[in-house]
Amino acid sequence: MLLNNFNLFIKKKWNSNSNSGSIFRNMIMLASGTAGANIISIGIMPIITRIYTPEDFGVLSIFITLSSILVPFSTFLYTMAIPLPKKDRTAFNILVFCTILTLLMPLMITLLCIILIFYISEYDNLQYLHDYWWLIPFFVTGGSLYEILSNWAIRKNAFRHLAGTKLWQATIAAVIKVFLGFLGLNTLGLLIGQIFSQAGGVLTLFKVFFQDFKTYWKHVSVDRIKFLLLHYADYPKYRLPSQFIMLINAKSPVLFWAWNFGPESTGQFSLSMMILLLPLTLISQSTSQAYYAEIAKIKNKNNELITLITKSITKKLFIISIIPFIIIFCCGSWIFEIFFGKDWILAGVYSSILSINLLTMFIINPIINVLNIINNQKYYLKINIMRFFWMLLVFLISYISDANDCITLGIYSFAMSFHRIYVYIKIMHIINSYSFSR
Repeated sequence: MLLNNFNLFIKKKWNSNSNSGSIFRNMIMLASGTAGANIISIGIMPIITRIYTPEDFGVLSIFITLSSILVPFSTFLYTMAIPLPKKDRTAFNILVFCTILTLLMPLMITLLCIILIFYISEYDNLQYLHDYWWLIPFFVTGGSLYEILSNWAIRKNAFRHLAGTKLWQATIAAVIKVFLGFLGLNTLGLLIGQIFSQAGGVLTLFKVFFQDFKTYWKHVSVDRIKFLLLHYADYPKYRLPSQFIMLINAKSPVLFWAWNFGPESTGQFSLSMMILLLPLTLISQSTSQAYYAEIAKIKNKNNELITLITKSITKKLFIISIIPFIIIFCCGSWIFEIFFGKDWILAGVYSSILSINLLTMFIINPIINVLNIINNQKYYLKINIMRFFWMLLVFLISYISDANDCITLGIYSFAMSFHRIYVYIKIMHIINSYSFSR
């Protein structure tokens, strides 16, 4: 029933001539571009994993992690305000400020990298960063410029161009990684390919909006920029710290793996997570949207009906996912060896260990959307804080006990699964006790 209703919802919105229908079509277009980019990224992996080593992937994963943490600081998240002003010329002032800040940021990042390189020289597992630290500013600058132009594209409803850049980024990155790999550039080839993956759409979007920029340049002024910075000051004050915590929450496993187990193990871990998470995320997001659409239209927000739907979708997700995850649990190393080569058997072992964690993620994550219906954002914050401390505890236990990578991953998988089961029980209790009449 849930999936049928969601399909009808999609058809209705797609065929609608209203503003909401247009917005929905743009959303689907952008989601299709992202999905296509993910398919290209996964499809090229059996070739790339036979060109590059796990250690190369380990270096790549730590660079992606560091750049993703630094990107928000390059604009202080003022980029998120670009779509908001009523007039384009006003928004263009924000864009100019973010661009100037982004172009100045490499100087600060370079200084920070020099300090960090001096500090991490004491750790054998991080020695590999010495040869490639100078690429981090390119990662951050490319990612920031694309984010700036993407927000302008969102403002102009240029979702077709935005979706096209997603596909272009994935394609150019795949071609460069394969080409440079055959030339024998090894880690450097992988890193250069990833830089193009992050910045590949910058020139395309700049060409699309060049006339806009020429038109609005005369409206740029220091006083106007100062006013806008004060007007949208909540972004660096509140949203930036929140974004930082969320990123640390998501990226801390890779950081810990790189610090404690070295680049080769980190590469195995990163490939395992990427291959398992990409399809899982796409399916989970679709299910989450279907669930949200179903419960949002329930009249009078009946507790019992929402509870019934929530239990039903949880049960169905468990039924359709249990067999694939049992296969991953039993045959992970064999599957990875066939598709990615014999050097990646450990990634398959990691996938088997992570299968329980990913099973609970697949089943339970979609229902967290119910917190939007009952307007309980405070508990959503608590969920993320609890998850962070669970991870911190796992990594502390691993470090103190000198546990190996597989034992650490087993503890991590169990802890995250236990956390999600607790969250599910708590959410069901919140649904049953919440008064929708208030």
